[in-house]
Amino acid sequence: MVNPFAETASFAKAQARCAADGAHLLITETLAEADALWDHIEAEVPGDPHTNDDTGYYRVGVARASVNAMWIDVLGRPFEPPAWGPGQPDDGPSNSECLLLGEGGEHWDWNCDADQEFACECE
Repeated sequence: MVNPFAETASFAKAQARCAADGAHLLITETLAEADALWDHIEAEVPGDPHTNDDTGYYRVGVARASVNAMWIDVLGRPFEPPAWGPGQPDDGPSNSECLLLGEGGEHWDWNCDADQEFACECE
């Protein structure tokens, strides 16, 4: 089950919010799954899903310790995004070691401390 939130939070706060509900941040393992989950999230969030940004991205449960480190999901497993957004990963703003899910199932690296919409899932 996937539960998207229109509220925003940092990676740590979003993961804590999910854990409080017995879930974890969303993990997308295939492009088909990422695309389908994007469509589901967009359909479930009431009103304008792009509350704090113009393009609509959702925080997912994947991060890495440093620019050259391996991506690891919140369950402790190595993770390779099924699709990157154009020019990604760009290792952009400082602390951009967390992933976002964008339209079309594309993944983007982003600042872990920035507030962002997020989605939780339970197994």
